[in-house]
Formats: sequence, C-alpha cells, structure tokens
Amino acid sequence: MGAGGYDSEGNRVSSHAINGLLGSISVIAYVIINVSAGHYWSVLDQLVFLFLIDLPLLKNWRTWSGKSTEIKGLTKMGWLYVIVAILAAWFVLYYVGIYLHDTNPLWDALALAIGGTASWLCFRQYSTTYTLWLISDFVNVLLWFTALKDGYSQAALPMLAMTLFYTATAIVGKINWRPNKVQ
Repeated sequence: MGAGGYDSEGNRVSSHAINGLLGSISVIAYVIINVSAGHYWSVLDQLVFLFLIDLPLLKNWRTWSGKSTEIKGLTKMGWLYVIVAILAAWFVLYYVGIYLHDTNPLWDALALAIGGTASWLCFRQYSTTYTLWLISDFVNVLLWFTALKDGYSQAALPMLAMTLFYTATAIVGKINWRPNKVQ
C-alpha cells in the first residue's frame, strides 16, 4: 500500500478513503500542537498535506478504484530542480520564520520546504515522496528533540515519539512504494 490511495503497483484503490479521514483528524491535532509550540511552518506543512493528499482521498475515493495510475520517478534533472526548490524555500521561510518569531525557524522552515515538496510530488504521483518524507522526518526529529531539550513545548516528548513512528513508516513506504517494484 502506498501513500495517496495507491497500491504498490500504482493503482488507485478505494479502500484507502479511511486514510484520508484519519489523516485529516491527525492534521487537526498536529496543527493544534504545533501552534502551541510556535512551529508555524509545521502548521502550514500539515495543511499542505491535508489539501493535496487527505482531502482528495476523501473526495474521490470511489472514482479511483481500479484505475491504473503511473507512478513516476524523478530524473537527475528533476532531482536537481527539487533540491534547488527546497533550498530556496528553506532560505525564504527561515527569514520569514524569524520575523514571525517561530520558536525554531531553522528546522521548522526546512521541514516545510521538504514536506511541502514531498506532498506536491505525491499529488503529482512521483514515488520519490518517501525519500523526501524520510528526510523531512529526520528534520522533524531534530525539531522536536530541540523543543524537548529547550523545554518550550509540553508536547515535545509525545511529538518526538510520533515523529519517530512517522520515520519508521517512511522507511517502510520507501521500501514498498517505488516504480516498477518487483513483487
């Protein structure tokens, strides 16, 4: 099973509508916690995921069943564009985060730059999303570890644990959801 209602062969499947519902509920909780922690870019990252992945799953799950969808990989040039886009977004978001008094603009801005790009690529049906989400999860581990170390969020420990779980999920997804995977 892949992200966005796809199986490992690239077919959209209707049984994953529950993923959209549970993902939407998770986004609401995650947004509340990140607002209280002052991680404003993580809030936006969750909203991007909600609008590009969770809501389309809820809206279209009946019509996706059984329709073949090609899962694409990025070319070397595609990866170059992705890396440049992430670095440019990180640079801008970091300075805006400082202006907005984000509690950790360095890691929070990078988490959005990577996570938002991963959500967009998933929406566009690229398999490389798990690579980016895995990197984003490591950045989020640093974000919540810093929150725990600095003591500015009471939710830091459970969020760190949840982020480690997301990291494990991204590892499984990276293994199972790739173009032309041999079953």
